[in-house]
Amino acid sequence: MAQLTITYVAKFKDGPVVLATMDHAGAQLLKDAFVRCRTTRLCRFSCNTVVHTVQIEEQPATITIGNDTVQWRLSLSILQEIIDDLDSMMDGKGHHYVNITSLADTLVLSVNEYAAPEESKDR
Repeated sequence: MAQLTITYVAKFKDGPVVLATMDHAGAQLLKDAFVRCRTTRLCRFSCNTVVHTVQIEEQPATITIGNDTVQWRLSLSILQEIIDDLDSMMDGKGHHYVNITSLADTLVLSVNEYAAPEESKDR
């Protein structure tokens, strides 16, 4: 089963981040959805009872975390950056930082590395 958790972490190294922790199957699921979204501009997928909605907008990148939902609003360039970052981690573990504007200034993509903190808002 794919593992993909999107978490707001108020205290992560230099400040708050949105932390996306995943295993390889979760990274592949996220990447496949983002690749589909390049042409459809809107897509939905589920992982572990959480529904993710990805929407292409030419506005600052935002991620909204709800009770059982995650809303990704991304430009095509940020979407492609995330796809490329996920590609680079498919054979191992690691992390990449992506500039966003909301829920925090930074999205951390982590494959087989960081665990989601228990005290954070988790989806």
